[in-house]
Amino acid sequence: MKKLLILFMTVLILLAITGCTHQEPSPPPLLELPPITAPEEASPPTPSPPPQTAPPEIGGGVVDVTDFSIIGAWRQTYGASGWESSNGRIVRFTDDNQSNIFSPQDTYGISGRGDGGMWLHVTGLLGGNLDYWVQVIDADNIEVFQADRATLAFRFLRLE
Repeated sequence: MKKLLILFMTVLILLAITGCTHQEPSPPPLLELPPITAPEEASPPTPSPPPQTAPPEIGGGVVDVTDFSIIGAWRQTYGASGWESSNGRIVRFTDDNQSNIFSPQDTYGISGRGDGGMWLHVTGLLGGNLDYWVQVIDADNIEVFQADRATLAFRFLRLE
């Protein structure tokens, strides 16, 4: 017990000599952050259009479509925006207005002949109710444009 008392007294003397007293731990220093400011209004990024591959050029020109018939079998030689993988597929237009341009049970109608082309109206399961401008290049080549008459959707070559 005497040793314990001597040890306790030694600790007290050391504390008194070093000036140590019990202190609460100090909080960590605060981080200095820049002041908060209102965000500047940024315009939303402009999406870039999907890359368009230029269709291969073919010869020919605008022809009289008064007596032109789309009826028959056509091979797709160009397809834009997702239809490229379908190049080589066979599309048929029958005399009873049936087609398989988008799905096996599509129907179609032709109207507005002139300016070297005609309107193709497609109704079907996958085609919905869509209008296309068909530009007749010659008796065996047609180009199918979206309704804006500027975006080429398909190019077909007559098989029969």
